Amino acid sequence: MNKIPLIVTCVSLCGCGTISQAVQNLKPTSNQSTSTSQVTCPNKPIGVLPNTKMITLSNQPITVSDNASTTNAVGFVFQGKAGENLSYNTKNNDICIWVIQPNNQILNGTTLPTDGKYIIQVSTKQGSGTFSLEMSLGPLQSSQPSQPSQPSQPSQPSQPSQPSQPSQPQNQQPITINHPSTSSSTNSSSITQQEAVQLVANWYTAKPQIFGQSFNESLVSQYATGNLYYETLQKDGGGSVGWLRSNGCYYTYDFSNIQQVLSFDPSSSQPSINIQVTERLQLQGPSSAGCSQPPKTYTANATYWFAQDNGVWKIERYKVR
Repeated sequence: MNKIPLIVTCVSLCGCGTISQAVQNLKPTSNQSTSTSQVTCPNKPIGVLPNTKMITLSNQPITVSDNASTTNAVGFVFQGKAGENLSYNTKNNDICIWVIQPNNQILNGTTLPTDGKYIIQVSTKQGSGTFSLEMSLGPLQSSQPSQPSQPSQPSQPSQPSQPSQPSQPQNQQPITINHPSTSSSTNSSSITQQEAVQLVANWYTAKPQIFGQSFNESLVSQYATGNLYYETLQKDGGGSVGWLRSNGCYYTYDFSNIQQVLSFDPSSSQPSINIQVTERLQLQGPSSAGCSQPPKTYTANATYWFAQDNGVWKIERYKVR
């Protein structure tokens, strides 16, 4: 009988305290005398996306209001079609806006390139605050829509596979993906908690491209080493990616959301982070291979261990608890 690789993983943000405490631990230090107008938006979203809302967009404008911060973004998820034009406008000059495409890349411009779920992600330049955002898939009655920061490539992502019989994820409650930076952790003799969170988030963001129909193996090399690399690309002649490809199967992801960091161990021998993540994914492919399955939503805790590969920090292995 074919064995379906379990390609689920987890990520989170803090100690055994509350989410707000976890975020506080991750908050970067800043010069409080710096005015908001002097702060620019990064090319890629940073922090986590614990709050997402499904919205329906049409050619009639809608206005939404919410609270966001530099470390806790807000995401508005909508279904778009190729060729539609997204318009949005805000009177708040202290927020950053990115539009995330279904392939996790940042949208440059306003024309949607493909059908699928898009995320309008909003965070503040400094601190936290309330914002109001007008959106439409047609022209706005107010002024010309604001443009998002012009980032380069997408980030990630989530956790890989275990090419053995999968246990089905439990705990229901969908949320959405994180969109961190695309690079691996920089060269350093130690890794910080924020760098560890970012690296795991990058892995989650990359999962739709690694375990999806494109099977982008270069992203595995970018974020994984040791056991994780072996399990994903080499075990049994091809790892979990090889199993999916040979059986005509692949995964799709609606979201992968870091909830909180439960603990962080900066040990010099092998640092690790224990996180909580919520993810919604679906295994697709021929039913004869056991790949035609309904979407699954799960929340779980996972520990990630890190190791340096040619001076660059990568994920060496993980364990879902």
